[in-house]
Amino acid sequence: MAKKSKDETSTVVTPDAVNMLTPEVLDRLNLDETQRTALMEYASQFLKTGEQTPPRPEFRLYNIEPGTLVTLADLIGLDDTPIPDAATAMRKINKDNVTALEFAYESGSNVPPIEVVGSTWGVIILNGYHRREAMENLVKREFLTPDGKLAKDGKEQFERQLTKTVVEYSAFFGQGGEDPTVDDALNYATFANLKNGLQVSTENRSRLAIWYQARMRAQGIDLSARKLAPMFGVSHVAISRQLARDLAKTHPEMLRGKLPADVVIPATDREDFNVAIVELKDKEAARIDPLEQAVKSLIKAANFMYNNVDSGDDLARYMQGFISTGDDYYALQFVSSSVELLQEPENATEEATA
Repeated sequence: MAKKSKDETSTVVTPDAVNMLTPEVLDRLNLDETQRTALMEYASQFLKTGEQTPPRPEFRLYNIEPGTLVTLADLIGLDDTPIPDAATAMRKINKDNVTALEFAYESGSNVPPIEVVGSTWGVIILNGYHRREAMENLVKREFLTPDGKLAKDGKEQFERQLTKTVVEYSAFFGQGGEDPTVDDALNYATFANLKNGLQVSTENRSRLAIWYQARMRAQGIDLSARKLAPMFGVSHVAISRQLARDLAKTHPEMLRGKLPADVVIPATDREDFNVAIVELKDKEAARIDPLEQAVKSLIKAANFMYNNVDSGDDLARYMQGFISTGDDYYALQFVSSSVELLQEPENATEEATA
């Protein structure tokens, strides 16, 4: 048997060897900061588990060479990458949609290819998460037990089969032959996932618009809700309302009139945003004190009737048609008797003559 070359000889890493990686030893290795950090993470993982799992390479995107075979095992999600908040660009998996795609694959129907981009961590799905799940479910069926579960040996067989199952894909490329940028790939995924599959709710569209707005602002591009609305197929009012709801959860002081310093509202959106804040305040008041909210609504309704009805007789005749039970009548009588006990505000005469 031929002797193995130095490059072919296996190296066994032992805990003693890992413990020798002192700061002084690392300095002599002339590693850059990224290599040094990766090596220390690997050493730390080895000491915890005893497994010699190689550190992941530095994350970057690249153009997939035409003709490259991609299997189900090669695919990873945006949420498997170090891209901040990348999962926001993904659609939630809908089981009915997955089932429909399983039938489509089985019947030989035309299903669009999964759209992907190459990366040093794996082939990232930009558009096609339901399609991947449907294909994996079809592969998994072969290894399920009679009660529909995946036994240990079945799991191993299933995972091996994923490495053999080639998928049809469409690759996303960078501009001008350059490798794709994270921003370009993420933008593509964002809008591609709005167009395909099931209808996207107004809430999800609004949240996606807000997330996109924050990403663009970080790049020095300020997009108002009015500009985002047609891009995401939702009204600018809905975006402002969703932003107010989301911010109120993380910054409750906002409902007391204190806008956080790190929150930027474009001038064209402030009116919609302020209206949304008022609506939230009213809802909060109703939750905390239903009687207070009811009194405010009563006074508002009374002002409307006072300004739009000519006389009390006309109002009585109109209201009679809505009194269907004795409880309705006695409730109004109770409110009327309470009004008679009210004291006239000191400035009432001044306002009347103004």
